[in-house]
Amino acid sequence: MVKRIGIVFILILGLVSFSLAAEKKEAVTKKEKPKAAEVKKDDGMVKKIQDAIKELDKTLWNINVTQITSSEKKEKYTDKIRFKDDTVAIETLVSQGFPATSFTITIKGDENNIIIWETMQSSEKKGLAFLKGELEEGRMRGVLSRHIDEKTVKDYSFYSTSKEVIQEEVLPAETTPAASQAAPSEEVKKEEAKAAEVKAIPAVQEEKKEVFNEETNKKKKVKE
Repeated sequence: MVKRIGIVFILILGLVSFSLAAEKKEAVTKKEKPKAAEVKKDDGMVKKIQDAIKELDKTLWNINVTQITSSEKKEKYTDKIRFKDDTVAIETLVSQGFPATSFTITIKGDENNIIIWETMQSSEKKGLAFLKGELEEGRMRGVLSRHIDEKTVKDYSFYSTSKEVIQEEVLPAETTPAASQAAPSEEVKKEEAKAAEVKAIPAVQEEKKEVFNEETNKKKKVKE
């Protein structure tokens, strides 16, 4: 009887050990699979973020801005958001001492079709500004939070009314040696010819005078 109990006990221990080992192996397998999936997803997301930055670069967005914090008189105005060289700037904030800043990008949506950008800007005299925008299907909307001081905070919402592509300034072409040595125009040629004629008149007159003197001397010799 004791032997049977011992054998049963040993079998139970073996089954428990086997079950624990199987569960551990399954847990490790499950743990490793998501890692591989996450790496693959991250690689794709990096590409999407890079494409989003390119899509925003060199664009100018005309926006309507409305104050959303409680106030007797809510502010409303138009503004411009400019994306250039991986930075973002709002014209009104720039005029108040807020420089253009870099921004972060995240991609959201069921089809990863929503571009979200965020940044924080600061001004020595005007405090802090927190910006967040969403771009979806060619339209942009977002929020602006102005922290003017410790007690004064103004929040605004904005949406885009139009989009423009920023044109690069084209500098005038420098004068090259080849350009400076280009053939003169017909008018320039005529002017140069006239100037040459004027310069030649004294020489012709002198030549005629010499011929006249020479003829006169010949005639004198003949008479003599």
